[in-house]
Amino acid sequence: MRDVILDGAEMISIDAAHGYIAAMLNFPDYYGRNLDALWDLLSTISEPTQIKLINEEKIIDYLGDYGRSFLGVIYDVVQVNEKITFCDS
Repeated sequence: MRDVILDGAEMISIDAAHGYIAAMLNFPDYYGRNLDALWDLLSTISEPTQIKLINEEKIIDYLGDYGRSFLGVIYDVVQVNEKITFCDS
């Protein structure tokens, strides 16, 4: 199983959040850096992957409503992709 730790303190802007998650999850160069593209790539992960989120509150502090939507994509995708598990600290 692949373990990925995402740190909300690294997501200080929308661009930084997408760049950070792309790097941490080894997304391809064509990743569109938006919520639809995030959903598309997370929902097609085929390797068992556990995502742990630390400093979750920082995402909302930095990104506001977009941060809530960003987190919503992550929370929702685990409901449809059985290869991904999610936990927060």
